[in-house]
Amino acid sequence: MKRLITVLFFIQSLFAMSQEEVDAKFQELMQVRKSIDVEEISMTSDPFYRVKTGSSEEIEFNLQAIVDKVVKINNKWYTIGTEIASGYKLVYISKDKAVVSDSSDYLELDLKGNKNVKVKVK
Repeated sequence: MKRLITVLFFIQSLFAMSQEEVDAKFQELMQVRKSIDVEEISMTSDPFYRVKTGSSEEIEFNLQAIVDKVVKINNKWYTIGTEIASGYKLVYISKDKAVVSDSSDYLELDLKGNKNVKVKVK
């Protein structure tokens, strides 16, 4: 117990600050800091808004086969979580459909109807 008290006292004395050091820290904290103006804030772009480019391309998703946890879309095999094209990822597989999604769209590809799904990406 005596050793513990001695160690604690030693640690406290290591981190102790003099009155001048404490006053200097308070003066440092009291100084006015330059911050960003309201006009500068309004000129920044929203980081959560996806800026679309001027060029647009059309992507076609053609579901051709489903085998267990793997699907064949556009003549390539994909598993859940893999990116297919332009941010679209395969998110769900069932026995007759697959779902691809990006941050804003949710597309179901149906094997029975075998419809091609076309998406315009800007």
